[in-house]
Amino acid sequence: MDTEMLSMVLDDNRTYQEATKSVLIGKLEDVFREFKSKGDTELIPSLGYCGSEECTNQGCKGYSFFGNVSNEYLSLILEEKDGDVTDIYHCLFMMPEKGYWELSNQITYTIYTDDKAKFVPNIDYSINQQKCEDALIDLKESYNNKIGKEDCFYWLSKYNQLKENISSYYGYGGFINKFQKTYNEIEHVTNYIIKEEDASHAIIDFNLVKQDDENDMLNWLVKYEQFGLDLEYFRCDTNFDFLEKIEEGYLPLKKNEEVHLLINDYQNICDFLKKFSHYYWHYVKVYAKNVKDTVETEDFYEPDRLYLKEYLDSRNNL
Repeated sequence: MDTEMLSMVLDDNRTYQEATKSVLIGKLEDVFREFKSKGDTELIPSLGYCGSEECTNQGCKGYSFFGNVSNEYLSLILEEKDGDVTDIYHCLFMMPEKGYWELSNQITYTIYTDDKAKFVPNIDYSINQQKCEDALIDLKESYNNKIGKEDCFYWLSKYNQLKENISSYYGYGGFINKFQKTYNEIEHVTNYIIKEEDASHAIIDFNLVKQDDENDMLNWLVKYEQFGLDLEYFRCDTNFDFLEKIEEGYLPLKKNEEVHLLINDYQNICDFLKKFSHYYWHYVKVYAKNVKDTVETEDFYEPDRLYLKEYLDSRNNL
């Protein structure tokens, strides 16, 4: 994890993934800091190849560098000629010769449009960068970056037009990117506030369940299966999967941890998920064992995973 050594290898007069050497080094320094924050002291290289069917680097050999403690990894493709590194590409779909690496364990960086060496900012770009910075400053000065649901609704309404105005700047960095991520996540999370009432009703039903009666519990789980899985997706997309990050009643956003949401606004959702997740995944694993050609997993994207209701129907058809 030595960018000084890498800097000696790279050419000041070349671009790497269309960015200057200094930009790339800065991105890698951020990545290495993240590895170190997870306890890693060295990176262990493993040979692989680009497995994307849509990338121009498909099939190209590269390396995934695994942290010796976290087992998280960064994947790079190095282009060489006559012993010199002529380009470096960040690969999001690096595959080993056999099996696969867990995509969620990746540490990544992004070369934004305005990071590229040939980018020339115009007046509109500069004005919108400033407007986005001002919107983020507003969160800090007006709310100390701690916002309840009414604050969220007001701030989203106040800067909705700015969001629309910068829609053409998707893929840019700086304050534009930070504002877009912050706005989109606040909007996404607050859209789930309407589910608080349904979560409350589900909890009331749960309290009527005889927890030592398997059939009673299964009936509750099947009744709220679609509702519960929707909230499971929500949790995985946000820091609601990391409630240990709550401080003084506020949970940081996932994509901008400077900004915090009042957790009480989502208390019923959190309480419901705690009950639903504990029992749902337990019974999925129990009944998956009885179904051929399926898997016992909590991975939402696993194509062979069935719904609990389908497992129970299969049991009844035996």
